[in-house]
Amino acid sequence: MTTKERLHKRVDELSESEAECAQIVIEHGTNESETEPELAPLPEGWGRLPSGGPAPNWVAGLDEVRRGR
Repeated sequence: MTTKERLHKRVDELSESEAECAQIVIEHGTNESETEPELAPLPEGWGRLPSGGPAPNWVAGLDEVRRGR
């Protein structure tokens, strides 16, 4: 059985809401390695630690942790 055949079989088993979610994932792509998380703009002064160094990208860190689940 080919990958496409297995996918077709699985799609037929999905509920309507699961199929809708799957469609969104397929339309927007699933290759996480191609889309690096971007640093959101921060209010003035939030981009620096108290030591004066640049603040890390906390959101990207959370994204990395979540990928490891």
